[in-house]
Amino acid sequence: MQQAHLLNDLPVVTLADGAIVELGELWAGETRRLLLKLTIPAVAALGLAQVATLELRYVTVPDFTEEVVTLPSSFNVVSADVAAGRLPDPAVTSEVLFLTAQTAKRDAERALRDGDVKTAAMMYRAAASALQAELAYGDNDELRSEAELLASLGAQALGGDASRVAKFSTSDRHYKSTKRGCGWTA
Repeated sequence: MQQAHLLNDLPVVTLADGAIVELGELWAGETRRLLLKLTIPAVAALGLAQVATLELRYVTVPDFTEEVVTLPSSFNVVSADVAAGRLPDPAVTSEVLFLTAQTAKRDAERALRDGDVKTAAMMYRAAASALQAELAYGDNDELRSEAELLASLGAQALGGDASRVAKFSTSDRHYKSTKRGCGWTA
C-alpha cells in the first residue's frame, strides 16, 4: 500500500483514492513548491514506474473557467549498484530541512501554549541541532539563519518570555510557510 505525507503546512482533505491539498491563490508566473513524501512498495522490475498522479484544478479569472492539469509522477527503478552512486538533490534536501524546522516550530508553539516550556525549548534546540548537523555537509545561509533562530527561540523560551516566543514563532512560521517557494518567474 502506498502512503503519502505532505511536508508543507497546508490544509488537506483525505479521500478514498487520494487527497485534496488547498494551495490558496495562485498568480500567473508564480512558482510553488509542494513536497510529498511517498512510501512506495517494492517494485520488481527495473525501469520507469508511475507512482502517483497529481492533478491541479484551478479557476481562471475573470471568466471563471475551471482548468485541470494532470501530472504523472514517476521514478526510475535502478539496480542497487546504480542507486549507490546517486546523490540527493540539494534543493530537495534543503526544502525538507526547512519544512521540518517549520514543523518543529509548530510543535514547540503547542507545547508553549500548553505551558510546557522545557519541552518547547528542547524542541527548538533539537531542530536547531539537526539543521546545524546538516550544514556540516554544505553551506546554506537560509538554513544557517533558521538554525540560529531556532536556538535563540529555545533560549528565550527558557528565559521566561514564553508567550512572546510563541507569538513570534507562530508569526515567523506562518510567514515562511506561505512565502517560501512562492517566487515569481521573470
